Amino acid sequence: KKKKEESDDSEDEDDASGLRELLETAAGEKEKEAPASESKNRGAKRGSEAGRLDETLLPYVREVASLAKANDFEADEDRQLFVDNVWRELKMGKGEQLVRLITHKEGSTAVQSLLPLSSSKQLYRICRGLRGTMARVIFNPYGSHVLEALFGFIPRLVN
Repeated sequence: KKKKEESDDSEDEDDASGLRELLETAAGEKEKEAPASESKNRGAKRGSEAGRLDETLLPYVREVASLAKANDFEADEDRQLFVDNVWRELKMGKGEQLVRLITHKEGSTAVQSLLPLSSSKQLYRICRGLRGTMARVIFNPYGSHVLEALFGFIPRLVN
């Protein structure tokens, strides 16, 4: 009986240390968001680059959203080529570019329109590109909508 109690205590300690690690990781992500160079600018918010897109990119993002929503492609091959080119152009494997895109009002709309047309491999790359940025994305009104839509495709990624 004493060994069973010790085993239960050990499991509780493992759970507590696992939770501590998770919280430390989340805290570490928050600290990474504000580089030391930004600390001089006391009025700047952490992750202030989120939601900022290059003005030259906005017309492209709008056109992508429009074409993806219409989904009016002659063949599946044309649709796949379009999606491949858009993800390549927007550099979706790059975490910071992805965060800027999905935390922007129009970028979020474009990404949400592209998700259903994307392959499992592309969806996986998006998920991988979001590593280390979840705190910023979750608490952004546009980013959280993209995550919600992305979570709907998780069964497709798992299977």
